[in-house]
Amino acid sequence: MIALFRPLAFALTLLGAAGMATAQDAAPLVSGWTPTPGFFTPVEGDGPPSGFFGDIGQEIAARSGIDIAFRKLPDVISIIEQQASGEAQILPGAARIPAPADSNVFSAPLAESEVHLFVRADAPPERTRDSFDGLSLGVVDRTAGADMAQGIGTDNTVIAYPDFGAALGALLFGQIDGLVAVYPGVMGVLRANGLEAEVRRLGPALATTRHVVALHDSRADLMPRVQEALDAMEADGTLAGLRRKWAMDVPAPPPQVYVVGVPDFPPYQMQAENGRFTGFGVEVLRDLADRAGMPLRFVPITNEQFAEGPRSGQIDLISLVGFSDDRRNRMDFTLPLDLYRFLGLRAARRAPRPCRGRKGHARGSGRAACRHRGLDRGARADPRGGGAGSCDVRRSGGPVWRACRQPDRRRAVPDDDRHARAERSWP
Repeated sequence: MIALFRPLAFALTLLGAAGMATAQDAAPLVSGWTPTPGFFTPVEGDGPPSGFFGDIGQEIAARSGIDIAFRKLPDVISIIEQQASGEAQILPGAARIPAPADSNVFSAPLAESEVHLFVRADAPPERTRDSFDGLSLGVVDRTAGADMAQGIGTDNTVIAYPDFGAALGALLFGQIDGLVAVYPGVMGVLRANGLEAEVRRLGPALATTRHVVALHDSRADLMPRVQEALDAMEADGTLAGLRRKWAMDVPAPPPQVYVVGVPDFPPYQMQAENGRFTGFGVEVLRDLADRAGMPLRFVPITNEQFAEGPRSGQIDLISLVGFSDDRRNRMDFTLPLDLYRFLGLRAARRAPRPCRGRKGHARGSGRAACRHRGLDRGARADPRGGGAGSCDVRRSGGPVWRACRQPDRRRAVPDDDRHARAERSWP
């Protein structure tokens, strides 16, 4: 009789083991996080964090089918402690440091971050890292680089700050002379506040850290799925895009000649019939470069390249780009050069009335600025768009219309002879 029950008992044991494995696999992996510019960035509402580490975690979850739950912790030390103990089981973007190494397995490296010495943009040009003596240095407590300031120069005072914002505030307000910190953290704060141009690096990197995905030993069986997701992200360009977006890629040293991408977008950026690049944005950049002693080389680019923005080793500058939160995460900007709004166009339902110039109301040559020829081609300015004193450009099919609206007046210039007219009268 006992022999009859043995196969049944064995089958039940197998089913129980399989059920336990399924339940374990279904349990979400916990990832600790704390607000850290560039790495973990809070979002509105109760959603998971963004930032390089947060976005990596969300991509892994979407591609591998592994459920990841983000747990907010008070500081970086708490994240490392929970990852080492197994209270948290995954840390996307972890630095491969000794603390969690004994109890975790790691993916292949997916990015690097660098620690630099930062100074204000107006710091004396003759100041170097070797001559950084008798000054004050800031560090961000409990972050990469916090222990490196002591090795810079002699007789310097080192001041620790609780976060990147406080440290950069002290630097920008002249309370310290330099800041030793990790590049993505610094750039995360600067970009969020439009202050990229106010700080520069002094000398090469002080240290480089490789970043990986850490999995606690208790869930090490999931590493093949995690690595497969990372390989797919690298292959389709997702990882490269995230590295660029969150400033993990440190820009190369300044080139001897800066390559400027120029799209065909008159009157702001264009190439005239004689081959010369011109337009409002081009000429402003030319003047700035002359003053700064920066050699430029202009090259034509497509609309797709324009949307993508500058890329290291290909396009260093674009002469005029509107900035948004997304672009601010991917590019560095000068101070604003111009402000304009786009004017909507709609189909014309009747022939336009002649445009009568009013002395002093239009810039440039009066007749060219008030030309109405072409408005009967199927498009006209929509009076609901734009605003008082705004300059707008919109492409609709072939023609390019420019409308500069001021109280009780507006003008539109069709595509004909657009280069010459744009050069005479930029918005």
